[in-house]
Amino acid sequence: MAESRLRTTGQLLTGTGATTVYTCPANFEAEVKLLYANNLHSGAVDLTIKAVLSSTDIPIVTTCSMAADEILDVLNSGPIAMQAADTIVVTAGTASKLNIVVTVSESFVG
Repeated sequence: MAESRLRTTGQLLTGTGATTVYTCPANFEAEVKLLYANNLHSGAVDLTIKAVLSSTDIPIVTTCSMAADEILDVLNSGPIAMQAADTIVVTAGTASKLNIVVTVSESFVG
């Protein structure tokens, strides 16, 4: 039987450069079940999110202006399937103002 595990990670984006917030580990496949962004700032902050699947950039959110204190449920239309080394990359328009939370179900594939 394949090993599977549920993991949640959170990260404050401390810079304005592209930040990898999740990487699917070697020998695993993953299903991103939840991806939230929270603007902790008193003003609007731009957000960009992409998945890098098999070395191909797939835009998920393209320069969304998040209002102060807004919480965005990025995956409200469904999960993202990932393979080993695939990543979720987030860029914030203002440093230290966006918090990202990712929950994934990872399955060992050998």
